[in-house]
Amino acid sequence: MKRLFSLFTLCVVLTVLFSCGKEGGSNSASLKIIDSTALSEIPADGGSYTLIVDWTNCKFKVSYSGTNGMISNISPVYAGASSSSGFATITLEIAANSYKTTRSTTIRVQDTASDTYAECEITQAAATGSSSQTTTTTEGTKISVDASTTYQTIDGFGAMNGWGIYDCWDNSTVDKFYKTLGLSIMRILIPHDESQWSTLLSKCKYVYNTYGIKILATPWTMPASWKDPEQTEAYKDNVKSYLKPEYYEEYANYLEKFAAYMSKGGVPLYAISMQNEPDWTASYDGCIWTSTQMYTFLKNYGHIIKSAKLMTGESLNMNQDFYKESLNDATACANIDIVGGHLYGSGLKKFSLAESKGKPIWMTEHLLNESWENNTDHWAETMEFVQEVASCFKLGWNAYIYWWAVRYYGFIGDGTNDTIEGAILPRGYAFGQFSKYIKPGYTRIEATSNNEAIDVTAFSGDGKIVVVLINTGKAGNITVDLGTAASGASATYTSSSANNTYLKVTTNGNEASLNLPASSIITLVL
Repeated sequence: MKRLFSLFTLCVVLTVLFSCGKEGGSNSASLKIIDSTALSEIPADGGSYTLIVDWTNCKFKVSYSGTNGMISNISPVYAGASSSSGFATITLEIAANSYKTTRSTTIRVQDTASDTYAECEITQAAATGSSSQTTTTTEGTKISVDASTTYQTIDGFGAMNGWGIYDCWDNSTVDKFYKTLGLSIMRILIPHDESQWSTLLSKCKYVYNTYGIKILATPWTMPASWKDPEQTEAYKDNVKSYLKPEYYEEYANYLEKFAAYMSKGGVPLYAISMQNEPDWTASYDGCIWTSTQMYTFLKNYGHIIKSAKLMTGESLNMNQDFYKESLNDATACANIDIVGGHLYGSGLKKFSLAESKGKPIWMTEHLLNESWENNTDHWAETMEFVQEVASCFKLGWNAYIYWWAVRYYGFIGDGTNDTIEGAILPRGYAFGQFSKYIKPGYTRIEATSNNEAIDVTAFSGDGKIVVVLINTGKAGNITVDLGTAASGASATYTSSSANNTYLKVTTNGNEASLNLPASSIITLVL
């Protein structure tokens, strides 16, 4: 994600104050960006910069719009408190920019309990240097694929199935995900009440028996009696709840018991996580773990879990510091099979330490729904989404799992926000341009584009080469140099007005030519 920039200007464009709590009283929330040290003259190679946020009576989240690579990390993502005030220093890691066109993003700080927010817009000048000029049109575009240069193995694409035993997919919905869209992973929640395990098992049998997909099971909380304080919530009454150390071994046995139960019932798990978002103070089911506590658990008790691959705790924003202690210890690292994490606020960057230890990296939860909150273009946000998916794989990650897929912002409509209940949405078809054609066990291969408007990733497997093109520019013809002659070719595309629609491809020796529709995601199979 590192890119080279030239100059860059910043202006605080909006500070909005609303009321949250008693009207006009001391509980009124406010947020204001009052300082942006050195952000008006960012050097070409980027770096670390800060924003100062003046906050009162609100816990706020820091986020940014778009996935154009300008922001590689934000720390902290969450700050403030609901009943006090102060100043927070927010560090932005600014990536370098290799493009010769301007780009922009908006930093937003927003109260998690109300509509109170403040924003600042950042605009970057085009990069300078000797790199070739890029274009927002497709004319003259050259895509090159090199199957001899290989990267990571792909573990799959998936989504979250319901909340414990609630809102689980029926068989018809399962068919849409795993047959029509070709998903290969399902994430489930482990109910902390063992009496509910049989219900969950029954709901998982059809999808596993029919499609044989990978299942990732994630706990939100363990029984409350094992925690301090004894509550299912991760954060309640301004107090964080941790697993008591004397229950670490019992918790490991509990996870193994669930995995063994599912396997004995005919639905073996592929992997089991030790905790959903251990670094997030959830007001709902959850448990807080420090990085040292996670390391201690993995080192001393991770070996107990044998009926499924063991995943780390799934950090809120794939905070790499959170995993270092565990990955750098030989015993703890040996007990880890998969590193998992989410992308809320930040975290989309190369994870060299996990790679060096030979650990697959899974993105196990994220959602994009700001276009509904802000009444902006939903298809534009879907294009950002598929760019995020592509970025995960270009950074060396092995799997991408979306949050609730049966939702107005997901893959299948839930009947709200003008969606048709049970109908596959454009975002689902867009994700299917990856999941339908790239199967577990495929390998990512080298692919480049001379046009910044066209993002390209490529994969090989089953005697095929699969090229995924994300065209953010205009319609136009392109040529793909395959490096080898293809015996046949086919292509489909999804846009705001077409879903997995056939696209004509012409091959000539090592080259394939096709006309890309504007603002679309295209899959070329050779």
